[in-house]
Amino acid sequence: MDNSDKKITHIITGLNLGGAERALQKLILNQCLPHKNILVISLTTTGSIGIQLQEKGFRVITLDMKSFFSVPNTIKKLIEILKKESPDIVQTWLYHADLLGGIAARLAGITNIIWGIRTTELRRGSYSTAIIRRICALLSNVIPKKIVSVAYSAQRRHIDLGYNSKNMIVIGNGFDTSIKASNDRSRKEIRSIHQIDENTILIGSVGRFNQVKGQDLFIKSIKFLAPEYPNLKYILIGRNNNNENQELMKWIKESGYPEKIILVEETEHIEKYYSAMDIFCLHSRSEGFPNVLGEAMLSALPCISTNVGDAALLLDNNKFITKGISSEELADTINKMLSLSCYERAVIGAKSRERIIKYFAMSSISDKYLCLYNEILSC
Repeated sequence: MDNSDKKITHIITGLNLGGAERALQKLILNQCLPHKNILVISLTTTGSIGIQLQEKGFRVITLDMKSFFSVPNTIKKLIEILKKESPDIVQTWLYHADLLGGIAARLAGITNIIWGIRTTELRRGSYSTAIIRRICALLSNVIPKKIVSVAYSAQRRHIDLGYNSKNMIVIGNGFDTSIKASNDRSRKEIRSIHQIDENTILIGSVGRFNQVKGQDLFIKSIKFLAPEYPNLKYILIGRNNNNENQELMKWIKESGYPEKIILVEETEHIEKYYSAMDIFCLHSRSEGFPNVLGEAMLSALPCISTNVGDAALLLDNNKFITKGISSEELADTINKMLSLSCYERAVIGAKSRERIIKYFAMSSISDKYLCLYNEILSC
């Protein structure tokens, strides 16, 4: 089947700004498929990603699912849409979409189903998500033809949980390599907005406020570093990273250096903030394929990370991966980076960008998905 003839329907839990949502968006924008042949269904709301896709001319349908009690009606709507659209492939993203989208596709007579696994974290999260994950493990033998895991670490964890290993493959996230390494104008703009002078070493992180994302580890690490580096500041960017977050503000106050910590709500202009940073820090307790780490590397930032998910695969430099997951370990690893000269950090950043371009270009990831589609359709 020619690419121009393929009809793909993507089903995802929601389309607010997030790792899986951005990965879906980038995949759609980089595939050589006609807009009319692609449909995106959000089980919940349109979100910012959905709006952006609509502005690009893609069809987005939202089902407004609000709770467990909405599930029967959601499945009914999905079946109706899928029967009408009759896609060649249904690709689902995240557990809820895997389960509901997979069941609906089967009931609509569609067998070419691809599930998507995005996380390694199986201990945290809601009880309902844990139940859905267990059900998905049981159904992984009968519903999907393929299960795409975003990371090798996520693949291993889900196989241990009971997912079918025979139809599971790994396709990581891809990155738009046309994005420039840095932008002096953006750097000056962001630093001016937040009153950060050029002598300040700015270490940044990106991620929604969540216990798994480890903002507490990052904030607590500053007390080990600020005495030695008085020109150091932290910036935390992401949903609910704001002054109204009482738990976050408590950690900042207890750090002893509240004046050195800047909070920024979720933004669609994240590239500008990467330009303003000197070092990037991923401080998560768990990840699958850490998208923001790859973005920071593409921006030619020297990066450090906790040892989670496929972070080590991305960085390929264990010197800047923490041995354990604690604020002390994080501070120790940050200190290794701070002890280098500006030139040495710039070299690390340049090599990081080269690595992303060589191994994780979005064009390559898009081709892998097209090959997967062809494989499934040829069976």
